[in-house]
This record gives sequence, structure tokens and C-alpha cells, in this order.
Amino acid sequence: MIREEVTDDGKYCLVLVFEAKALQLSDFERRQAKFRSFFGPGITSEIGKGENDLYEVRLISETTSQPSSQM
Repeated sequence: MIREEVTDDGKYCLVLVFEAKALQLSDFERRQAKFRSFFGPGITSEIGKGENDLYEVRLISETTSQPSSQM
């Protein structure tokens, strides 16, 4: 599953949710740097465990969106 969120400090976040019965949280944590480098500069990643066998990889933009000014 994929969902979009906005962090408390206004940053765009794409959450990738995986069901992985054969993996542990540590398996995802070992890949955290790879997630960050794969999706490019300006992206940080956070790994978390949800309910049951669901794991979340949060890809967070390091920039906040600025409202455009209307003329």
C-alpha cells in the first residue's frame, strides 16, 4: 500500500507499507540508507513497524512546500 502524508513541520511524505511475515524490523532498518540513496538527494527515510506484519518506510522530502503567491 502507498499513502501520502504531510509531516507536522509541513514536509511531504510518501509512506510505503509492506506486509512481510518473514522479515523483522531490523531487516528494514539495515536497508534504510539504501532507501535514502535510491530515491535521491533531498529525501530522508524513516522505518517503522505497524500492526501485525506490516512495516512502513516513510520517504520524507527535506523541503517544505511554499504557497505560491497570486498576482
